[in-house]
Amino acid sequence: MAISIAARMENYHEFRDQVHCRQRRVTTVDRRGTDLVYPIIGQHLTVLQSKICIEYPPLESPDQIRLLKIHPGEPDDSIEISFVTASLNDTPDYDALSYTWGSLTERSLISVNGDYMPVPRSAFKALHALRRSSCERLICVDALGINQQDIHEKSHQVRLMCDIYQGARSVVIYLGDATDKTFDAMRSLQYLIQARKLNSSVEPPWTHKKLTDVEDTLQDILKRPWFTRMWTVQEATLARHTILLCGDQHLSWNGNFQTLRRIAFRIKIIAISPYFSVSSGRKSKLDWSPFLDIIETQMRQAARREGVSIQRNQLDLAFQFRHRRCSDTRDNYFALSGIMESENRGPLEFNTDYALNLEEVHLRFMEEIQRISEIEDAPTSPTPNSDFR
Repeated sequence: MAISIAARMENYHEFRDQVHCRQRRVTTVDRRGTDLVYPIIGQHLTVLQSKICIEYPPLESPDQIRLLKIHPGEPDDSIEISFVTASLNDTPDYDALSYTWGSLTERSLISVNGDYMPVPRSAFKALHALRRSSCERLICVDALGINQQDIHEKSHQVRLMCDIYQGARSVVIYLGDATDKTFDAMRSLQYLIQARKLNSSVEPPWTHKKLTDVEDTLQDILKRPWFTRMWTVQEATLARHTILLCGDQHLSWNGNFQTLRRIAFRIKIIAISPYFSVSSGRKSKLDWSPFLDIIETQMRQAARREGVSIQRNQLDLAFQFRHRRCSDTRDNYFALSGIMESENRGPLEFNTDYALNLEEVHLRFMEEIQRISEIEDAPTSPTPNSDFR
């Protein structure tokens, strides 16, 4: 039988006298938002878990999964959820969370059907960020929805992960807490994702900043632990709609081939642009691969779904070899012209012309890539729940 937090605290001093290991802690939030931090002695957390017996509703068919229903609440309210079982064959309407478990030694308490359950602090923060103020939200969180003590259930549910993430309305990538750099970093990524011509009058958010400052800001996102974990690759790749969430900042994009191709194009064309190659007297050292690898993996998955073939073009070459040296920066474009082909094997309309300055060369190169690749403004498609809240 589940034990309430009040009963647990009555027995706390008895637990402390019985167990002698190094200190850890468990945190919860009361209904007024006050942190209640209790020291936990070593393996005491395992004892605690054995006494907080959460009853998982049974999974009665091979295609059933266990979802979390996050009850509405204000920022200072405690997190309250309930479990809901659903059949994948019935195409339930839910979101799926992709996040990193983080440290398992620091846990927070959430309310599950009136009982209390310790969860990793990262999961607690993700649930807090995902909770709505006025309506429930149905979401798949594998670490919580799967009974981790039942090996057979865990094995079977992991085999369903492909269907779970592919069937979700949106996959929410939670990167963790915001920092003082997160707003600018997410604004820069939003510029790359939004549907607008690169040569329009709208300036990139970083136009009037030093390159080193821009690199430092973007690394706030690109160096997050989420981009280093293996399971997150599949979770993001299978998404038909993606929401990137960091603190209270979020952005989203569709998982169709044309949209993803446009995003990859924008990242690469900007990475080889004069700003990132000569604006500070050096080439940028920023590693775009954490974000770009996810976009291109999503793009390949979308191409398979839509029956589209993908071929490398000259932009891929220019991006791949952008760190190579040359005396004249314009040669970053001209030196590859002999091995460049359009995707339809037709002739290129990009000729070596040293009468053009660097900005003019880059603009002509960009326009030629757009022409042969048939990349337009990619109008915004209807998206499921494009408003995060």
